[in-house]
Amino acid sequence: MDSQKAKAQDSKTMSVTIIDNGLEIEIETTKKKVEDLLTEVNITFNSEDLIFPDLLSEVDQNYKIFIYRKAAENAITTYIVQPGDTISSLAKKFGITWNTIKWANNLENYDEISPGQILIILPVTGILHTVSEGETINGIALNYKGDAKEIIEYNRIKDPENLTPGEKIIIPNGRIFEPPKPKVVSKESETKTEPKPNPPSQPETKEPQSDKSLVGMASWYDWKSGLGCASLKFPLGTRLKVTNLTNGASCEVVVFDRGPYNSRIIDLTKEAFSKIAHLGSGVIKVKVEEIK
Repeated sequence: MDSQKAKAQDSKTMSVTIIDNGLEIEIETTKKKVEDLLTEVNITFNSEDLIFPDLLSEVDQNYKIFIYRKAAENAITTYIVQPGDTISSLAKKFGITWNTIKWANNLENYDEISPGQILIILPVTGILHTVSEGETINGIALNYKGDAKEIIEYNRIKDPENLTPGEKIIIPNGRIFEPPKPKVVSKESETKTEPKPNPPSQPETKEPQSDKSLVGMASWYDWKSGLGCASLKFPLGTRLKVTNLTNGASCEVVVFDRGPYNSRIIDLTKEAFSKIAHLGSGVIKVKVEEIK
């Protein structure tokens, strides 16, 4: 009877937190020794890394294991936002894209950060992904338009066929594709008669829209180089003239990507955007015309 109790205790599942260079990973495990537990979740380390408690120590329920990496060129870091910081300035500081910071920290927009806020900073442009039950490397790579082999090598994954749920991996150059939000029209608005407001003092003017031209907001992204853009309106390969309506500057670009999946009408490459506006402008109003 005593031996059965001891056996049950040895095989009980425990909740353990691994804090890897500041990044917390919650896992459920039956392993009691630190070394076995880290091996189970595919966390690699070398002789220069400091691990507390040490590899031969045994852990218990709600235990915390700390890993301090001395040589961590691919390590995720954290950053405390300082007064005057912007997503643009931080992207330049760490050599990654705006979207990398936005996605890693679940930010709704680019103006959301404030002094004292703690941000997760990836060591490379891309996506930080938490593995779910049943996911595969190929599926993750396809979802973010990443490269499966690159993901395995970058994260030093020992067993790509058996990913651990809760494990966090980096998808270098990965992207999140957000589908356009459908317009919701209430029944009330469908049946409501046309209102008759008082005429405004000055007539409201709207920019003309057609199949060949659009007016709206534009931003830039660092996904590809050259004079190109992402558009959902025009077919791939279409040549466009983009004019900054604030200063009149214009440039010609080619549609070689799809997007943006938000309120903007076009995303320009960094090179194209810089020809018509300062990169720090972020979002500008433009007119987009198809070139025949």
